[in-house]
Amino acid sequence: MNEMQGSYVKRTTLMVRDMERSLLFYRDVLGAEIWFDTPFTLSGVGFPIGKKGDRLRLCIVRFNDPEIGMIGLIEFEEPPEPAPPVSYTLGWGQPIFVVVADDARGIHARAEAHGFRLRNPEPHEWSTTGAKGETKHFVSTNLWDPDGHFFECNQVTRIDPA
Repeated sequence: MNEMQGSYVKRTTLMVRDMERSLLFYRDVLGAEIWFDTPFTLSGVGFPIGKKGDRLRLCIVRFNDPEIGMIGLIEFEEPPEPAPPVSYTLGWGQPIFVVVADDARGIHARAEAHGFRLRNPEPHEWSTTGAKGETKHFVSTNLWDPDGHFFECNQVTRIDPA
């Protein structure tokens, strides 16, 4: 058996308008833990937005893996970075985050309780053929974080062999 070699994606970092509201979404709705939280000042090299001396806050949240699948959240604190209006649509250049959920219905209920935007009024059930020919059955909820990033949260309810 060949082992895959090379690079892997450790983290995706997103710019956010309101760190506390974003943390409410990632921590209290999706169940992530805050792994890192610190202010920093831009050096003027490397980061493609902002300028030398700008102050930011970086929080990194992680889920069940100690290293991969983390999400970084950056908020410009001083000066604030003007943000476009939030668009609750999908289109070119907009990612879809896929979450393996233990409790998709719970995510839906917590999101609704905190006033986050949901795609459907209720979680929905569906199935698809997996990579090995098996049929996977899911319950899912689809929602947006406070900055318009779309999340598909899927809970496997049953797998029928091929």
